[in-house]
Amino acid sequence: MKQYELFIDGDHTAAASRGTIESIDPATGAVVARVARAMPTDARRAIAAARAAFDDGRWNSRPLEWRTEVLLSAVELLWSRRSQLAELEALDTGIPIRTTTAMIASALHQVRDLVNIAAGICTVEPLPHNEFPSPVQNLLMRDPYGVCAAIVPFASPFATAAWKVFAALAMGNTVVLKPSPSTPCTAMELAVALDESGLPPGCLNVLCGADARVGEELVTNTLVDHVAFTGSTDTGRTIGRIAAQTVKRVTLQLSGKSANILLDDADLDVAVPGALWAIYLAAGQTCRAGSRLLVPRKMAEEVTDRIVSAATQLRVGPTLEWDTDFGPLASRAQLERVERYVSVGRTDGAALACGGHRLAEEALTHGFYYAPTVFTAVRNDMRIAQEEILGPVLSVIPYADVEEAVAIANATIYGLAGAVWSRDVPRALSVAQRLRAGTVWINDYHMLTATAPVGGYAQSGIGKELGIAGCLEYAQSKHVWVDQGRTLESHTWTPVIGIDRIFGVTAE
Repeated sequence: MKQYELFIDGDHTAAASRGTIESIDPATGAVVARVARAMPTDARRAIAAARAAFDDGRWNSRPLEWRTEVLLSAVELLWSRRSQLAELEALDTGIPIRTTTAMIASALHQVRDLVNIAAGICTVEPLPHNEFPSPVQNLLMRDPYGVCAAIVPFASPFATAAWKVFAALAMGNTVVLKPSPSTPCTAMELAVALDESGLPPGCLNVLCGADARVGEELVTNTLVDHVAFTGSTDTGRTIGRIAAQTVKRVTLQLSGKSANILLDDADLDVAVPGALWAIYLAAGQTCRAGSRLLVPRKMAEEVTDRIVSAATQLRVGPTLEWDTDFGPLASRAQLERVERYVSVGRTDGAALACGGHRLAEEALTHGFYYAPTVFTAVRNDMRIAQEEILGPVLSVIPYADVEEAVAIANATIYGLAGAVWSRDVPRALSVAQRLRAGTVWINDYHMLTATAPVGGYAQSGIGKELGIAGCLEYAQSKHVWVDQGRTLESHTWTPVIGIDRIFGVTAE
């Protein structure tokens, strides 16, 4: 069993209350780790450390090349430990080891590229030269915000934390990271690697713990300049409202109810497996999950039969077994949430094609396992088609034509992601253009690259992660005006309030 303290100002330290919480393996109920339970007092201490580290320039005033080297060294160190990280992520989240191995490797490739992208962003950029109202050189300068609070959920905890931490640090900020209380382990290992790579004390601080007042302190504290949050739209609304009281910059990556559209010319030999990949990755516990499968009415029966046949063949089992395809949900609360939504779906008239129950075979009795579930006869106005479930529940929604498919896809408060499957890529592109979503895949799903921004439309969020746009979320712009006339006579404003008369200026 792992033991973790808080990480504040370069030191591993107990919480002020001396309290701890336990991280539980969702597959077995066993304790994975015991971590210090942060309280608001600890949060204020971490914020003060981050503020001091930013204000005295121990990080942002150092040469860009040195900062980049520190961050890339941390990435290499994490890469050397990727097997251990994958095992910790699996034990913490319930995601099978085969999947976490791929997820950790992918995240490390992304943050390595992200650091290099940030290093290439001009912090002083010339703007067009002006002759009117006087000869002027304009400059755009980009400055770090200062102290950034990063708050991440239980879903994909390593990648979500790494994207925020490395982007914020790469742009010269300092960070206070709050991982989910149920999945803290890889966040702590991230701090260890950065510390060992030479990140100065105070530049990254990590607060574990279930106390909601810790998150509130991060959002309300006047020493925090920027809040980056990934989680539910409900919580995002609250953070946005509270942050507005001190006019903080916020980046919000929120809920989704993504539409996965099969056109009538889709290659079902690829699209059906793609639909399973879209919904059942991490047992559906990802905000981008393709939880609404839109299918031409004439193909709905065949597609459903194929989906159900494949879903019932997924190998459900212990997290650390390499043969496991599908693991438990992250917590008992998540299991109960999925059960409630399945009950709602049945009550609202959706037809259960498979799943819809806990898995209680002998090897699974101590875990939070729920069967891969497929609903048919789903209307888009049903709650299971409109609300984020964060579980292995797929809604198959038939449509008459492409116009209706686009209308159904866009008929949601969310706009995080979506996909289109077709043998005709130009046709798929025309559909993708009409989807109100921040990421749209064509003949694929879930794949991300560090060079492209991620972020939602509508109530799926504000701002971006990854890419140049994601890095620029952690920098504020400054316009610098450099007069080139150099004499008082050259300034056109001298007569506006009588300065020409007072100082005897004669217009040039």
